[in-house]
Amino acid sequence: MVSWECDVYIPEISNVLSSGGELAAAISTIEAIRPLAESFNFDFGGIPGQKELSGVQSIVNSMGSNLIIVGDDSETDWKVSGKIKSDCIHADVDDFDDRAIIVGKISKILGEGQFKPYVSFPGMNLVSREKRRAMERTKPQEGQESQYLSGPAATLDILAIYR
Repeated sequence: MVSWECDVYIPEISNVLSSGGELAAAISTIEAIRPLAESFNFDFGGIPGQKELSGVQSIVNSMGSNLIIVGDDSETDWKVSGKIKSDCIHADVDDFDDRAIIVGKISKILGEGQFKPYVSFPGMNLVSREKRRAMERTKPQEGQESQYLSGPAATLDILAIYR
């Protein structure tokens, strides 16, 4: 068990892909305004069609309502991270960019120089097991570092986050 006061945030990829996140909201908005826009003969060039939106929506739905939370502190290189269901959060998701205390059970330790892609966290269901393991063995490409938890870090089964 660990209880650590740190700066917490939701990685952008988690916030975008969660079923309660930005991408799901954008898809819903496009689907809601499309019939009205088509009735006024607005040009939808460049906007994904229904088939593409349905494909993206299925990816978002496969992730479910899980959000990844990351905690770090400027006094150490260590980070902690874990998933939490967005319906268990009793605060605005935007509030997860501040100091808080994370309490959880350590499920895995990442050593210095090890990486874990956020899409490979249990319950995210975005890539196959084989692909997840391959991603974990390779260093992230330049510009993709924000999509990975980098060691030294501990992944947690989060029990509570509070201020």
